[in-house]
Amino acid sequence: ARSRFDGLVRIGIDETSYKKGHKYLTVVVDHDRGCVIWCGKGYGKKVLEEFLSLLTREQRESIQVVTADGARWIAEAIAERCPNAERAMDPFHAVGWMEDVLDRLRRKEWSEARRAERRLRAAGDEEAAGRAGEKAKSIKGTKYALLKGEERLSGSQQEALAEIKRSDRRLYKAWECKERLRRVIKAGDAETAAILLRSWLNSASHIRIPEVQELSKKVRRHKEAII
Repeated sequence: ARSRFDGLVRIGIDETSYKKGHKYLTVVVDHDRGCVIWCGKGYGKKVLEEFLSLLTREQRESIQVVTADGARWIAEAIAERCPNAERAMDPFHAVGWMEDVLDRLRRKEWSEARRAERRLRAAGDEEAAGRAGEKAKSIKGTKYALLKGEERLSGSQQEALAEIKRSDRRLYKAWECKERLRRVIKAGDAETAAILLRSWLNSASHIRIPEVQELSKKVRRHKEAII
């Protein structure tokens, strides 16, 4: 009888949480057939080894591409057990790194604007306090406008983004970085992706936003997998 592990060429590996994030599953999918082929309780190299141990040598050697996030335990297990496999960065996770940075920066900018407003009001500088308050107001409620792809923004979200561009250049520049990284992932071929990624890394490593600079180091470590 044919095994569900026969003929594997392109697979994806990820972990997912359940029970309000307290329990985890490692999930393996066959990209070519579009289906889940294995789940294991927990996550980490030992759990992934359980799956790889179910495969024959021929089945492991037939795997050519493994998509995953940047987890070292996945990269190590695949390098050791699947000699013909190339690791590719899962686009969802690559863009997700930048989205996480952008959302943390959004919360930080809002919090700093509110603190500035209170401090300035206490000092009697109503004009400056008003500007800080307007900045905080322009940031509040913009999470989805900042994280959604530019081409899918609604009219009101486009207006919110325009207001952020006016009131908070740091946050707007971080949003531009997110969109440029999305263009790397959406590139139609590896050569174009490599050119766009080199440009992104150069700008992100020199931008005056520490959170983005730090992320650029992580992206650089996974440069080949992203391409």
